[in-house]
Amino acid sequence: MFLYAAILFDSSRVEDIDPFIGMVTEEPIRGAAVGPTAGCIIAHQFYALKYGDRFWYENTEGLQAFTDRQLREIRLSSYARLLCDNLANTETVQPYAFMMPQSSPRPRYDSFVEFSRSEKYPMEDGRLPGLSNQRVSCSDYQAIPRLNLNEWRDMIYT
Repeated sequence: MFLYAAILFDSSRVEDIDPFIGMVTEEPIRGAAVGPTAGCIIAHQFYALKYGDRFWYENTEGLQAFTDRQLREIRLSSYARLLCDNLANTETVQPYAFMMPQSSPRPRYDSFVEFSRSEKYPMEDGRLPGLSNQRVSCSDYQAIPRLNLNEWRDMIYT
């Protein structure tokens, strides 16, 4: 059916291409599952969801807004810490849990924040040059920080 719909139009004019057909036939962006058109639409949708949601955790307006110190604590949390705290018998994990662990020489950067100030992220090939993703102990709170809930202790809800 889709092929029939695409044949009905003169394919020499970009205005006549069905958007769905165009998106599924585009070459994927390197390292992605979709092409540039679908990537742009998905990115725009996530942007609209993030900034259009008054309860988005980074929104600074309203009674539900977090303080700067609370946001700093939230940004320290990671999937690696979630794995360490909730999976039985997990003793080590790589700090960037969604990326493969790597063995690398001494890193140039001590943290992802420092890395992101001077490097483009993510790298096109998915690597984090100068930032180590070697497995570390779950009890190493410097490498995989734990959320400090004391920042919420004195909050008064009205």
